[in-house]
Amino acid sequence: MDEIEVLRSENAKLRQMIKLLMSEDEKEPIPKVKFVDYYQSWLENRKNHIGNNTYHEYNKIFEKHIFPYFSEREYNLQEISHIEIQEYYRYKLSKGMTPNSLLKHHANLYTAFQDAFKNHIINVNPMTMVERPKKSKFIAQYYSLEQILSLFKATRNSELFTVILLASFLGLRRSEIVALQWDAINFHERTIAIKRKAILNKETGLLEIVKNMKTESSNRILVLPDCLDSASKAVTFHNAMQFGKVIVTKVTEDGRNKEGIKFTLSGTSDNGTVINMTAATDKSGVVTFSNIPVGSYSLFEDSSTVAAGYKIAASQTISVTHEGESKTTFTNNNEKGKVKVVKTSDDGKNIKDVEFKLSGTSTTGVKIDVTVKTDAKGEADFGDLYVGTYTIEEVASSVNPNYSQVTAAAGGTEYCTFA
Repeated sequence: MDEIEVLRSENAKLRQMIKLLMSEDEKEPIPKVKFVDYYQSWLENRKNHIGNNTYHEYNKIFEKHIFPYFSEREYNLQEISHIEIQEYYRYKLSKGMTPNSLLKHHANLYTAFQDAFKNHIINVNPMTMVERPKKSKFIAQYYSLEQILSLFKATRNSELFTVILLASFLGLRRSEIVALQWDAINFHERTIAIKRKAILNKETGLLEIVKNMKTESSNRILVLPDCLDSASKAVTFHNAMQFGKVIVTKVTEDGRNKEGIKFTLSGTSDNGTVINMTAATDKSGVVTFSNIPVGSYSLFEDSSTVAAGYKIAASQTISVTHEGESKTTFTNNNEKGKVKVVKTSDDGKNIKDVEFKLSGTSTTGVKIDVTVKTDAKGEADFGDLYVGTYTIEEVASSVNPNYSQVTAAAGGTEYCTFA
């Protein structure tokens, strides 16, 4: 390629770059957002896509490490480059954090910035230029033959002896041993199936048994050694607690004011665990109580969180079954009252078919606009109305129409007289 062609090529690239820059200038400016605010919002969105314990681990990293560091420096999301992230890593390592722990921060930060990039909040993911912390190599330490035999001898009469045998001969994790149930052992085939694990729910503090193993290879069938065969026949396996869900849907007669209603689930599970949990409804009026031990419980709404103008729903009894979803609905009907108009005149005439209009907004926020006519006695009944304060107008062609204000009270009838 001669010199002229090189110049032409460079000019073409320059024109393309100028065009790109001009198009970028034409874009709507992206509002600035604090990094910690964005990260917290991202974390809340991730909550529905990850396990409960994983979320609590992520949130712990945010509250203990990421939030204190970045909120103090008041960085906007768009201002952070790989330099600020690298400085954060250096700071954490200088405070004694291990590279393996910092790798968890790296993974979360990468995903958070990548989501911001995909949603066009930032133009580039700075994490692509960050030097990833180097993982420290794990060096396992094992018992020698003499040590393991000494352990067996010391624990032979202990309740943990079978547990120690399982860990020693099969290499099972603690979570896998705790989750073992009788259906995992096949004495005829002399095998043991590893298909469950136990986890400690960090929200409730209760132990749960789950069937979802971390990887496919974690589901495995192992040969049962002779010593475990005889030991397993002499030991009792205590099945872990069983759990279910309670899903509450809040309904109101007028379809309003369903968010933020607090519900309390209380009682004692079938195995004696005392439960007393409170949670509030979301925008859809739904609240979920997860990881509830099997049993029967009382469920009631906090009357102080129910908006004025509604009747309080009665408490309910609900049963929780293993791995089941117990669903129920609480309905708040509107409180109602009556309003009647009495039309009078000096001569007692012209009191029939006079139109009156009642309008305003109920206590719960519903727009009300009702028009009725008087009967032969001059009375007009607006029927059942949502409680609230309204304006009544005599609909007439006169220059000076009559107005009156009336309050519809729950369970009562208010009379209003027009002369």
